[in-house]
Amino acid sequence: MGLNLNSHFTDYTHSTSFYESNNNSSDSGVRSLRFDNDLHTYGDGFSFQLGAIAKVTKEFRLGLAYDSPTWYRLNDELRQTLSSRGFNYGNPANPGLTTTTVDSDFVIVYEPYNLRTPGKWTGSLAYIFGKSGLISVDYALKDYSNTKFTPKNEFKNTNSDLSNLLTTAGELRIGAEYRIKQWSLRGGFRNEQSPYKNGKTIGDLTGMSTGIGYNFGNTKLDLAYSASSRESQNQFFSQGFTDSASVKTKNTSVSLTLLFEL
Repeated sequence: MGLNLNSHFTDYTHSTSFYESNNNSSDSGVRSLRFDNDLHTYGDGFSFQLGAIAKVTKEFRLGLAYDSPTWYRLNDELRQTLSSRGFNYGNPANPGLTTTTVDSDFVIVYEPYNLRTPGKWTGSLAYIFGKSGLISVDYALKDYSNTKFTPKNEFKNTNSDLSNLLTTAGELRIGAEYRIKQWSLRGGFRNEQSPYKNGKTIGDLTGMSTGIGYNFGNTKLDLAYSASSRESQNQFFSQGFTDSASVKTKNTSVSLTLLFEL
């Protein structure tokens, strides 16, 4: 049996810039403008993990784990800037193309709020082939619609949207390792379902991994490669121009690990 107590912190800045231009040949009025928003979110949180592994037989293992929600206490600070460029405005005594920048010159500090992320259950099976290798299978379930903001009165609409848009998603992971004397060969597969009911805002994730290791005795050297892909649709604005861009994201990583046993 095992227990983890986790402390989290977040420091995130989300910047958006909206630009619009007017190619009208008139010698007066606005020709272009840019509206910038910088949202800074920071805070900390807590979570725990509880799990157990049972040795059913000499070769067969059965496991169950629970990842609690993460309880965050967050703060938001917003800074906005508006700049425009045009003819014959700002200073009538000096006509021509001029630029005016309006900076809020202060930061909007919102009331602190709480965020609870969803918990997760994971069941696992493993079969060990003596000292030659093993095969393991994990399956996890997470209900993303349980994401909640508080105070509830202030986030009533947000929580309703999360409940209506998100759903329970499963994640399957399969891994295997085979040993040949000091060498170890590894491979894995991963499939994670979309957390959205429509399956399009963020699509399913599919990934694979492979690796090789060598045991020198008191020192181990491991080389691993992993790749995953996922399709999504990103909506630029909630009003007006609401068209979405289809994005296919591919992530790859290579890692080299050197382990010393004392």
